[in-house]
Amino acid sequence: MTKIQGWARVDALGILLNARESQSLNWEKIFAPLGLDPESLTDPLATLPLEQFFEGFELAARALGNDAALFDIYSSLAPGDLSVFDYLFLCAPSLRLSFQAWERLISVRMSALHYHFEVADGWGRLIWPSLADYGQPRQNMYARIAWAAGRVELALDARPAPILLDLVGDPPSGDSAFLQRYGNRIRFGQDADMLMIREDLLQHVPKRTDTSLYALVNKAALDEIVQLERSNAQTYEVAASISRLLASGSCTVGEVAQDLGISPRSLQRNLAAQQTSFRDLIEEVRKANALRYLSETELSLKEIAYLLGFAQVSTFSRSARGWFGKPPRELRKASGTVS
Repeated sequence: MTKIQGWARVDALGILLNARESQSLNWEKIFAPLGLDPESLTDPLATLPLEQFFEGFELAARALGNDAALFDIYSSLAPGDLSVFDYLFLCAPSLRLSFQAWERLISVRMSALHYHFEVADGWGRLIWPSLADYGQPRQNMYARIAWAAGRVELALDARPAPILLDLVGDPPSGDSAFLQRYGNRIRFGQDADMLMIREDLLQHVPKRTDTSLYALVNKAALDEIVQLERSNAQTYEVAASISRLLASGSCTVGEVAQDLGISPRSLQRNLAAQQTSFRDLIEEVRKANALRYLSETELSLKEIAYLLGFAQVSTFSRSARGWFGKPPRELRKASGTVS
């Protein structure tokens, strides 16, 4: 099966800037391999390709020095820290509608991957899709399931919430208050990432229910999805064309415009509307592809340089050092890929 390309909202990583456990850390330096700066981390509309997004959580856990730390940080987020998606859950008329809203509107937070909510055999189950095709999802899934459990705790005003949690990944070596709180109700090494709640609890009215606000955030989420899908679809089409043409050895505005069947002026105008430029997008495509080739393939540096449109390996090496803060050989060694 072909992997679907996708993105996720960067502000989920931006949460770490203000977390009590991590305020003293230099997040600009930590996220340098992803090309993230403090401004993009706090931009509510900024997105990142899924592979880089998941890698950000792995980098965060290493920087925190505790591979269980994200459980505590993300389960303790205040209502509204993730904007519309938070309020969709907390303001719904019932928990059943809360979970259904998440399933229906997850694309306001990320593309390509979708939640599934079902009720069967006396249990409601929120099931996350398999993330294995997108690099290293373990720490992101720790954060994601802890955040979801935290929303249920807020809705039921109960800590811990009467839920069961399954995770595909291995357990962390570190400890956290969240893990202690849920004890044997959180299981690792399972077949799917899943939150389970008794069916009778789905009729519960969340403590912060507000039907007027719920209607407003539903509309806001739908409007955001339309805006994001339209703008990201256009930008990804341009990025895909750039990636193809770089590998062919020539990539100009005119060639990309011809490949997409539009005029060069329209191409540049569309990119400007997305607050980027052709030059910036080439740089982003090269950086994203470089990270993928170095961490996921055994292509030689000469082959990677060619695929990225560099005439010389030395030019690629200089660019890689500028993007990631280290030369490509070191980056490959850190990823565990055999050269």
